[in-house]
Amino acid sequence: MYHATARVMVLCACAAAVGCEGGETAVVTLSRVTPPADEACGAPADAGSVIVTALGEHPPSADTALAPELAAGGTLAIPRTTRALAVEVLGAGGALRAVGRTAPFSVADLSDGASIPIVTAPPQAFCQVGPPQAARSEPLAAAAADGVLVAGGRAEGGGAAGGAEWYDPASGAFEDLGETLYGGSDLGLVGATMTAMGDGRVVIAGGAEPAYQIFRSQDRRFGPALFLGSGRAHHAAARLSGGQLLLAGGCESLDTDGACASGSALASTAILDLDDGAIAPGPPLSAPRTNAVAIREPGGGVVVLGGETDEGEPAHAAERLDVESGRWETVDIGSAARAAPLVSGSVLAIDEGGAAALVPYGASDAAEVGQVAGSGASATALDTGRVFVIGGGEAGLVAAATGRRANLGEQVGAAQAAGRRGHASIRLRDGSVLIVGGEDERGAPRADAWLFRPELTGPYTSGASIAYETRDLAEQVVPRDPRQAEIRDRVGQTPAHLQLASSGGEGDVASEWVIVAGPRFSAPRVEARVSAEEAVALIVGYRDPEHRLEIALREGEPAALWRVDAGRVRWEDACAADPVPTGALGGIDAPATISVDIGEDGLRARASGEDVLACGGVFEVPAGHVGVGARGGEGAAVRVDSIRAER
Repeated sequence: MYHATARVMVLCACAAAVGCEGGETAVVTLSRVTPPADEACGAPADAGSVIVTALGEHPPSADTALAPELAAGGTLAIPRTTRALAVEVLGAGGALRAVGRTAPFSVADLSDGASIPIVTAPPQAFCQVGPPQAARSEPLAAAAADGVLVAGGRAEGGGAAGGAEWYDPASGAFEDLGETLYGGSDLGLVGATMTAMGDGRVVIAGGAEPAYQIFRSQDRRFGPALFLGSGRAHHAAARLSGGQLLLAGGCESLDTDGACASGSALASTAILDLDDGAIAPGPPLSAPRTNAVAIREPGGGVVVLGGETDEGEPAHAAERLDVESGRWETVDIGSAARAAPLVSGSVLAIDEGGAAALVPYGASDAAEVGQVAGSGASATALDTGRVFVIGGGEAGLVAAATGRRANLGEQVGAAQAAGRRGHASIRLRDGSVLIVGGEDERGAPRADAWLFRPELTGPYTSGASIAYETRDLAEQVVPRDPRQAEIRDRVGQTPAHLQLASSGGEGDVASEWVIVAGPRFSAPRVEARVSAEEAVALIVGYRDPEHRLEIALREGEPAALWRVDAGRVRWEDACAADPVPTGALGGIDAPATISVDIGEDGLRARASGEDVLACGGVFEVPAGHVGVGARGGEGAAVRVDSIRAER
């Protein structure tokens, strides 16, 4: 797998009662993927040892065991609770040379001795994969199941790039699907959209022809071309619930170059039901809009932003559509070309020039973030909470809370991967990002693809430890609204910390929150060091703003547990609560520790060492992130010094 002398050390992250040997383990092999484009990338010649960590819903253990060399086809014994494997390749002097993480899997679905593929790459750097079957600028691309569907775009000379291909992470190669798609005219799929539906299906819709086609990733086959009802191109598309797809704005017809024909821009939307083929009108936009971006919010609304007006000018306002009620509201934001949904429920939007703004969840205006990327950059949210931007000769990692960008220009492969625009950037299930197609500085379509390997933090990482003395750690925390979350440097004896301010309201749950990206827990122990002016909330089981649990604390009042389910707030009355003691939530110079521990005995919360809440028995907590929320009147602040969570 690696250099012939490399030894493998297996770090078993097992439950304490299980251990790393015996009947509670499964035997697998780990197979390094060698992309045809660069077989040596991620396989350092000086590899001395390989550390494999089993990740899953179990607490970490310091036990280690030597295993045979992977290069010799050695096997690994992993806990049956394992959901992913992480690899670190150490070189001379113990230097970290390459890292990788598998896509999530279930041991129950694996046969004994099954081979699990993994792509390794230099940390925070790039490896060339592929190559693709065709050169494409402005390709359509979407992740489904374990791979990525790529189709459409423009070929050399500006004509349509034909066919469709599949990127398989298990081989690092692209496969020609040999399918004929509905875009058979000279314009091909120019102006069409491609949308992953979350169930293995991908929909290509609209463009030069009023048609759509469904791709099934399970067997890598397209269904027949179907009639869309009316012409729609250069529109925005977003997946809705129940197998429905929203198509918003765009134009009714194209000119010979593939641009929207004059006077054909649309303000209408349509809702396509993939299961029965029905097409119904959706809520209209406030004005015609072409080449926009649509992002579905957790509550079911859709934010449509960016693009151009009917006169071809940049559209400088977004709108939020409530598909069920048919209502829409204006969101104050500048133009946008790309957008990335964040773990907090908010959306980071980047315009064509690389300036960014963040649309907080539920807000009617955006927070300016600043210049974060090069011209024509794409934006992809990572498991780490940061956003990966690439294009226009630049590559970097952007912190949503501050707009701070860590430049990746010196990393392996960065210059070659970043020297493009009009490309697609797709996050894969192992947390890496596929960059495919685009055009070079001469405007020629590119027939190459690259993989960016972020740090290994992901949904099954064993824990998180956030402190604000180190900005890289602090950037794993994502706020709903960065205007309400200020990172302050150390002053005297006051450590660096996050100042989170409430936006008011009379509700029982937090009005502002910060979420720790990366690991998702079903039975965590969470500890936060805070000082609260009025009240504070500790958040667990956070899936999105509409699904979470909050332990609400206010001095002198009984603690409470609130469950937010599909946006409905419900008090858990089966819990025993005590009043929160005076001073238990800290003061200006004396922060307090609040904690929650969820296990077989239920849920227990403490403030400054005092029990304040107990929910006995088997207590259902959805697997989710953890965080801290601000409660109380507008401006009431919570100082957050640190957050720590573990399985």
